[in-house]
Amino acid sequence: MKFTSLFLAVLGSTALVQQATAADFSYDNLSVNYIDADYTVFNDDYAFTGYGLNSRFAVAENTYVYGKLAQLTNDDYAFEPKIQTAQLGAGLYVPFSGAIDFNASIGYFKQNIEFGALIDTDDTGFVMTAGLIAQVGQTAEIQVEAENFLVDGESDTMMSFAARFHASKHLVPELTAQKSNDFQSFGAGLQFRF
Repeated sequence: MKFTSLFLAVLGSTALVQQATAADFSYDNLSVNYIDADYTVFNDDYAFTGYGLNSRFAVAENTYVYGKLAQLTNDDYAFEPKIQTAQLGAGLYVPFSGAIDFNASIGYFKQNIEFGALIDTDDTGFVMTAGLIAQVGQTAEIQVEAENFLVDGESDTMMSFAARFHASKHLVPELTAQKSNDFQSFGAGLQFRF
């Protein structure tokens, strides 16, 4: 329910987008986040914490390559459950107006989940992403993305949200949230812009 409220707040805030000036969205950046997550195993939720690294680098006009890493652990059990994910891919972005960009990407996805004797999976597949980045006021931006993961013929969708606050040209604080059928997370960190 908390995630649904956040989703509605993010969507509602797009009404505040200013059209007058061009936004300075960064496609050359590195984000570092602390993550607090819940993962559902056999209808029980387990708490995980860890870090995430996300980067984008522009390679040509309106195109970029990206990479993502996340390492989450649970210290409540002797067998140390963990979730590790990695993505590598390429994307494009199209400015809709001075304050909104559409972006889409496709990438390779790898995930390892270890949960004692219950789960020990090593999955690989592809991920397709589509989303929007929008300027809100003069000092903030929001990003909304839908990620569709294709692993072993099965599909899962994750919604991702980020709010960034332009504290300076190169250092941008950010808040993040993600939600899928069996996973949800909230994060806080910094985006370094090059």
